[in-house]
Amino acid sequence: MPAMRRRVRRWAGHVGLAEDLGDDLVRAIDEAAANSVEHGYAEFDPPGEVHLRLGYTPHDGVRARVADTGRWRPPPPDPGYRGRGLQMIRAIATTAEIDTAGGGTVVRMQITPDPRTPAVAQHPAPPVRPSPGRRRTELHDDGRSGDARRLTLAGDLDLAGAAEIRDRLLELVTAGPVLLVLDGPTYVASNGAALLAEAADRAGARGHRLRVEVPPGPARHALELSGLLTLLG
Repeated sequence: MPAMRRRVRRWAGHVGLAEDLGDDLVRAIDEAAANSVEHGYAEFDPPGEVHLRLGYTPHDGVRARVADTGRWRPPPPDPGYRGRGLQMIRAIATTAEIDTAGGGTVVRMQITPDPRTPAVAQHPAPPVRPSPGRRRTELHDDGRSGDARRLTLAGDLDLAGAAEIRDRLLELVTAGPVLLVLDGPTYVASNGAALLAEAADRAGARGHRLRVEVPPGPARHALELSGLLTLLG
């Protein structure tokens, strides 16, 4: 998934999309692909493939198609903390449709730039350098900050990252108030947002609070799209 996000970001820069529009495109594509990985192929061994097609014209903006040959699982009546992926896609895309009639799932999206904001970058985007591989997501305990335990998140809070820190984060918010600092270029997917919502509820049940500190940028925008503004400190 991180490699796919880098390739989509590189493509967005190649066609000249403005930074904010490129960030939204990466997020929408990532959410659609994560649904295929987590749900469409959850019971498959070996796993299947996810196919991505992107196109751009100045008039129509971006058209994207994310397809798999896995099994479609309708959202449950009560998704609990989950279900934010489709919410994010629909908040970002001008139009979005899901087709499950062809022996798999196809998500088609169109992202049309807001005419009030620039759709293309004024300067070419810098090249995306290859990464040596995915870094593990970890929580660093920085000690006390006022009446809360201060934790710094290292790595991405995506499909894999949320699973890596879930048990530790839930344990800590149960023990007392927590300030979670998302510093640097942290990517937050709907899976990560769902974990933060669960942790906030777990803390509240014990009379504590989880606060999230994140600078303006893509990670903060993800929490805003997920309806988690109340967690932002």
